[in-house]
Amino acid sequence: MNDQMVAWNIGYVVAIAIGVALFAYVFASTRKGPAEEKLDVSAWKKRENAWLYVVIAGLCVMAFLTLVEQQIPWTASAKSGRAIANVSAQQFGFVMETTSFKKDVQIEFRVRSTDVSHGFAVYGPDDAFITQAQSLPDHTTSLYMTPTKVGKYTIRCFEYCGFGHHKMIATFEVTA
Repeated sequence: MNDQMVAWNIGYVVAIAIGVALFAYVFASTRKGPAEEKLDVSAWKKRENAWLYVVIAGLCVMAFLTLVEQQIPWTASAKSGRAIANVSAQQFGFVMETTSFKKDVQIEFRVRSTDVSHGFAVYGPDDAFITQAQSLPDHTTSLYMTPTKVGKYTIRCFEYCGFGHHKMIATFEVTA
């Protein structure tokens, strides 16, 4: 796991812990006390509404933080000087015209399926997931990626496409 993944995972665990603590507080505060106490429904409704707003605000903050992150694949755009890789996805394999690329040079994968829907997932030399795209029949999908490590990258189909789905693996090399 890289440092960014660790930071995001810690952030999500902290957010979940805070949410659980807030839920426990709201849950405990809405329980009826000793028998002689009268239940205050208006206070209970206020706490319930407050909990709703806390959850909505937390989800909005997490969605915002996810979308403003500049390294997410769907915000990538074409750069001049990029390498273009035409890829044909078919049952049960990927056919790539180019299988060698330079480090720190953007690659535009132009993925086209010849038969059914396929997934196109790229994994780095350390087998960590990097990016993905959906490949649809007779439609070209462009996926931009800039490799930052030298080594062998793996492409796997991540959408079940038939009995030979597990064979849909291809590789490409990134050199200095």
